[in-house]
Amino acid sequence: MTPESKRDYSVESVAQLSDGSILAMTARSTSVKGYDLIARRFGLDGEAIKAKTILSNVTGDLTAGGYIPVTPAPQVAVLRDGGYTVIWTGEDPRHPGGGQILFSESFSTGGVARGRPHVVQGLPDAGGRFDALTDRLESRIAANDDGGFATAWESEQDFNDSGDVAIYFRRLDSDGIPLGRARKVSDDGAVDHSLGQVIDIGHGETLVTYTAERYDVSDSSATYYEIRGRLYSDDGRALGRSFAISSDVYRNVFDSDTALLKSGLLLSVWSAGSLVEQQVYGNLPSIKPPIAPATRRGDLIVGTKLAESIAGGKGNDTLFGNDGGDVLAGDGGRDRLNGEAGDDTLFGGKGDDALTGASGADYLVGGEGRDEMTGGRGADIFYFFDASESVLRSPDRIMDFGKGADLVDLHEIDAVRGVSGNQAFVFVGGDKFSGIAGELRLGEHTLAGDLDGDRKADFLVVFDEHAKVGLADLIL
Repeated sequence: MTPESKRDYSVESVAQLSDGSILAMTARSTSVKGYDLIARRFGLDGEAIKAKTILSNVTGDLTAGGYIPVTPAPQVAVLRDGGYTVIWTGEDPRHPGGGQILFSESFSTGGVARGRPHVVQGLPDAGGRFDALTDRLESRIAANDDGGFATAWESEQDFNDSGDVAIYFRRLDSDGIPLGRARKVSDDGAVDHSLGQVIDIGHGETLVTYTAERYDVSDSSATYYEIRGRLYSDDGRALGRSFAISSDVYRNVFDSDTALLKSGLLLSVWSAGSLVEQQVYGNLPSIKPPIAPATRRGDLIVGTKLAESIAGGKGNDTLFGNDGGDVLAGDGGRDRLNGEAGDDTLFGGKGDDALTGASGADYLVGGEGRDEMTGGRGADIFYFFDASESVLRSPDRIMDFGKGADLVDLHEIDAVRGVSGNQAFVFVGGDKFSGIAGELRLGEHTLAGDLDGDRKADFLVVFDEHAKVGLADLIL
């Protein structure tokens, strides 16, 4: 990684690019007490790919406390379709030695710059300009699923190194160019903050987490800490005020981290206690991004990567769950529901609906009307509450039933009319109805139930022509 043996290097950041190669970023000390920021790509065999890329020639004379050189502290975010953007700390050339500012630059997977570096950092003053004398501290960047980036950073609130630090947020486009203005994240009234994580939650939206430090009103020498978060839209606007993530406040919080799980749940962990004794805590905070309410018209509603509930209205709605374990409910109209990634639950409601679980172990309920249900990849369950949901004149269709993986759940259906209680179906295989109420038989690509003993199907489900269904695939 560092072939020049007589130069002083430090490893700054490592990331895997969309082509599988590894991007390693190092800071190389220069003779002018600054740093070159260098990126090198490596294959999975450890061999270097092409030549190094110098992202920033001499980032400037950055020091901590005026004495200790400070490295550029780059952060990297990678797009799924190729390319990456880097943010790093540099000295404002207009004010040498007078403060740190945050730069961004975008590169192709091969390391070719897509433009020039851009100034990201800022504490907007009253005139809306950026105050380059205000120190930038920690920063984070994340790639959003809409092709842009989200970044947040710490910024001191005065020029006296008082320790009063606020958190700011800004969106970047796919070329690393800042969009809109920087927006203050920390709105909780505390005087000091430390940045946590920047997390893409899908649909171009972002979660920023941070730790807030506040003084005890009854004892000015005592401080308390709380982990908080705030959501931002794809255009950089805050989606409401900040909210608590940690389940309590603590006298000391030393480290914290928040991650978005594959299930769509957030996991937050932190260590707290005294200097000599600490405990690790964690919780699964419930965060609900604001979703536009459904109307009586046909709505298109797209969820985020979080596990959330999305409801349609009376019109013909289209609902997408995105990632996470979502609950989609169509209500009235001819609705189209797609759970996408994650283990989702889909309710069609009234009307002739199309339900697609996509990937994951999904739970599909067509409801009233002639519905089409596609489980997609994963072990799915097709659920029926009542025989009236799928009848002879308007049966539901299961489009991709997978034997040994998918299930049809009929246990909620009362299989015998006129008898108290919930009677289960009696499976008779491929035999014809005998005239006994409650029989369930397999036909050619169908599953039929006789509820009153008249030898006619009162309940009917149609399968695709390739489906092979047996008793083991049914929950009676």
